[in-house]
Amino acid sequence: MKFGRILREKTIAEWSFFAVDYKQLKKSLKLSQTRSSDDDSDSEVRFDGSVNVEKFDSILEESKARLGRFYADKEAWAVTYISTLEENVRKLKEVSLKNLDDSGIESQVPSRTESNSCDSSISSNEGSDNDYCTKETSERIEETKLAKEEFRAVAHSPIFKSFIYAKKSLSTYERELDLLIDFLHLNTTAFSKILKKFDKRTGSSERENRLAEIKKTLPFLNGHVLMELKYRTQKMISETDMLKPNLPKGWENRKVYTIGCFDLFHRGHANGKLMRWLFFLDACLIA
Repeated sequence: MKFGRILREKTIAEWSFFAVDYKQLKKSLKLSQTRSSDDDSDSEVRFDGSVNVEKFDSILEESKARLGRFYADKEAWAVTYISTLEENVRKLKEVSLKNLDDSGIESQVPSRTESNSCDSSISSNEGSDNDYCTKETSERIEETKLAKEEFRAVAHSPIFKSFIYAKKSLSTYERELDLLIDFLHLNTTAFSKILKKFDKRTGSSERENRLAEIKKTLPFLNGHVLMELKYRTQKMISETDMLKPNLPKGWENRKVYTIGCFDLFHRGHANGKLMRWLFFLDACLIA
């Protein structure tokens, strides 16, 4: 697969404007053409062996400028937002310590080990073909009822809310950092490959020097700042996981019928394009 296609497919749609304009750079490297006669449209087309270096350099500088502005905004957001995440983890630790002094969620809801009772008529009528309230059915209903009460108590507890908020924010932030790091690596490769083509077309050997100059002008291409933020994020995720509250039996197997819009619209989510299309269609219908 050609790199131009790889760049298009792996670049997030919202970020494509800020990526290296690989397509136009490649077009600018096509050899200039001349005709043997200006009056004869059927005359033979010949290549004069030259490349419009000025045009190539202009597109390259524009690509560097756009990428630089894009990264500056993203880094400013990332550096600022990680302070919010650290505050979320701090609050989770406070709630977790307070929770140790409390009686806990278990005292707020009935225990599922409590004896299950049925109507007194059950035992007397046990074994009857017309008896719809068997002991087994009653126990199952009671077990489900207690489970729902436990789930509700857990979902509304301060420790659980703090944990979910901290963990969700950290995971989303980490995914965004990964996308940014991949975007930088992709554009670094684009610079390298297009300069290699430039050398091939012009017969020069400027690739290494020009690539070093680009990396000096755009030092963020190495991704060091983002990697450091990712390391701090992973450390906070580990701390958050250690503060995960005790969940009742069956919690992992519960059915969830709703999904947050943030998940659907998150960059890289499989349903993102579908949801944007549905909102576009809805806007058209309303109009």
